[in-house]
Amino acid sequence: MASLYSRVQLRHDKLKKVTADSQALWEQLQAEGAVSEEEFTAIHLKLKQCLGSFEKELFQYLNAVPDADIIELTHNQLVAEDLLTDLEVAWQISKRQKETVKKSKLPELSLPSFSGDKLKWCEFWDRFAANVHHRELQESEKLMYLLSCLKGSALETVSGIAATNANYSVAVETLKRRYGSTDTLIDAHYTALNNLQKADYTSASCRSVLDSVERNIRVLEKLGEPVGGNHLRALVLSKFPERVIHEHHLIGEGTDLMAIRNNLDRIITAMEKSAPSTEYIAVPGSSTTEALQVRTEVRPQTSRKRKLAGNAGTPPSKRAKRACLFCNLKGHASRDCRKYSTVEARQKQVTGRCLHCLRRNHVTSACKRKIACFRCKGDHLLIFCPNPVSDDRSGNSSKPSN
Repeated sequence: MASLYSRVQLRHDKLKKVTADSQALWEQLQAEGAVSEEEFTAIHLKLKQCLGSFEKELFQYLNAVPDADIIELTHNQLVAEDLLTDLEVAWQISKRQKETVKKSKLPELSLPSFSGDKLKWCEFWDRFAANVHHRELQESEKLMYLLSCLKGSALETVSGIAATNANYSVAVETLKRRYGSTDTLIDAHYTALNNLQKADYTSASCRSVLDSVERNIRVLEKLGEPVGGNHLRALVLSKFPERVIHEHHLIGEGTDLMAIRNNLDRIITAMEKSAPSTEYIAVPGSSTTEALQVRTEVRPQTSRKRKLAGNAGTPPSKRAKRACLFCNLKGHASRDCRKYSTVEARQKQVTGRCLHCLRRNHVTSACKRKIACFRCKGDHLLIFCPNPVSDDRSGNSSKPSN
């Protein structure tokens, strides 16, 4: 009998120790939820085995000594059984919470797609790496997400790869080797810059071309490609109309590629701010693009004829005076403007216009209109005549006496 009781006591002492360890694990689950699966499995299995062994020894002892006092032994057995149940419930709740957090951090709508366009590889991989690659997921799960994002030739590149943990790195390296190598990407972005269509004279077209230029240059810089060479500066300028290039040279704030990009952005921004009835011509400024607002409202020919007919009997002094072409103020003719009195200053104020006919659809060298100055008979408009005169209205040109 003594030997049976000794065995029961040994099992009881071991059960109390394992119960204490299990209690500590349960409290940790309740407070933090941060318990590894290995730690939980070890404690859970040990408690279960101790309960089974103790129950067997206690049953044998009761068969030999039916009237034995086992109140304390039975109490501790019930405590251990309840703790085993509580431990299993807490672990299941912890697992569900972890799965919920994983799913909430990986929304399906944020995943990009890639069909094999080399120009879009960098953008695709950066987004995929942030959403999936750097997450704490099984490699097989990452591979499943990667395959779901691929289309077309990109999907064919890794077709046949089984969704296993070992194959994820194989698929990533295969894609990077084909679409993400530095030389391949540099060549692709230079080709894209060369193939850009030249912008027309509209602000929308110029902005679209500049955005494409910026996008390709930023990727080249990220790849470590030096982009300050003369060939790239000339290539960028060749994608814009002559008027925009002319205004860039007038600004004249640096000749490196960054200065060219900044100047183009300032010029196009000024074009975009133009209202439907006005056009803003960019001129040199200290820090921001200034603009000269020139009215260019176009009226139907019939309307213009009616206006001329209606003014036929109106004295010249009663007719509405036009604003000065250079300072946009009324009260004086453009040829009498004192704010912009030199030929150079006046020509800068009408940047982008033909200096022969003041139109914007061609450059001065291509103008077919033949003109002659009323003052000196030179090949220029009267407002650009370099010879000063005392009275234009009389038709007599005379230089001021010293």
